Amino acid sequence: MHQQSVRHPRGRARRTARRRTNLRSPHRRYRRRATDKSTYIAALACDAGIHLRAGRRPGVSEPTTARKRLLPWLIGAVVVIAYAVAVVLGVFAVNDQPYPENLVPGEQPESVLWVSIEDVHTESRTLDANVTFVAGKDLSDSEGRLKKNLTVDLYPRVRLSEIAFPAGRVPGTVAVELATDGDPASWPFDRYVTEPVYGVVTVEDGAGRSYLSPNTLVTASLSGWRMSARGMPASPDYGTHAQSVTITRSNGTITTGAVLCLLLICVTALGLIVAINTLRGKRPFYPPMVTWFGALVFAVAPLRALLPGTPPPGAWVDRLVVLWVLGGLIVAMAIYVRCWWKAG
Repeated sequence: MHQQSVRHPRGRARRTARRRTNLRSPHRRYRRRATDKSTYIAALACDAGIHLRAGRRPGVSEPTTARKRLLPWLIGAVVVIAYAVAVVLGVFAVNDQPYPENLVPGEQPESVLWVSIEDVHTESRTLDANVTFVAGKDLSDSEGRLKKNLTVDLYPRVRLSEIAFPAGRVPGTVAVELATDGDPASWPFDRYVTEPVYGVVTVEDGAGRSYLSPNTLVTASLSGWRMSARGMPASPDYGTHAQSVTITRSNGTITTGAVLCLLLICVTALGLIVAINTLRGKRPFYPPMVTWFGALVFAVAPLRALLPGTPPPGAWVDRLVVLWVLGGLIVAMAIYVRCWWKAG
């Protein structure tokens, strides 16, 4: 008769405790419940007190709180810098040259023909200017009154006519138009160049007529333009006192035009993003959004009119920006109408 082995009660208790410990182990417990590796890792992390975001791997830390707090400050700094640059460009966009202080009638050793450019007409390629003749000591008295009758011929004028100044009076200011050569269709990089600007003064006295070529001084008071004048070499036609004028758009004008063109492109991009995501089912369809697309289409014309200098119709900005913007918005609106048709 075999002797039956008797297990000690303490050993049975130890085995039971070990079995319970294994069941409580996160590795065993979650391994039974987990259906894939990612769920198992998430369960282990949750048991350890670590909260994982969806799409992030274990060991990749969350963005720090300092970075999150720094982002609004960076955006604010960029906006402030952009605004400061816009203010500076706006201040220097005006090409203002005041009246020369040394031009005093009756005290000039030589006569001066002062031409002040006031406005630019790109379509007609003309300049509005004010002409002032400052007589020298040989042609005027101490108070600036002319001693003799004078006539001034200014070139290159649109309408060729003499400017008469009678004797005994101080010469006044006369408005004239100057002809230029330029291409308005190349906005905002268009430039306008004049032929040599000069004047011929005819002095009438009892003995006959005499001619002289006064010094020519060209200044400008223009908003959104830059003017540069350079002396021309001596020529038998206009002597040694002529100046050639070149007018280009200021940096502020060019920057404003570029920003408005970028805004037009952004409007089209936003419309296409909304329409395409709605068509693919990533975003719900809202019937009132159809009117929003219509508002975007009708907003192109006012934005086009805000372009500084108002480029002529058919310029490169119309062919390369405005027409494509309108086409993109029409396509986006058609896509959204297709979503409306499917929803109905």
